[in-house]
Amino acid sequence: MKKVAVSEHKIELVRKAMKASGLDPDGLSDSDIVDHALTVAEIYFLGDEEE
Repeated sequence: MKKVAVSEHKIELVRKAMKASGLDPDGLSDSDIVDHALTVAEIYFLGDEEE
């Protein structure tokens, strides 16, 4: 597992993006938000490699 540095501003941006896409981030902790963002990034980049 790699450590990542995340600012409050970046977490808020991810929360706003989740809300804009119809997801409800209100019940999630900051750690959950970071996990979600990293999972989405991983899926995005893995999908890019497969094409």
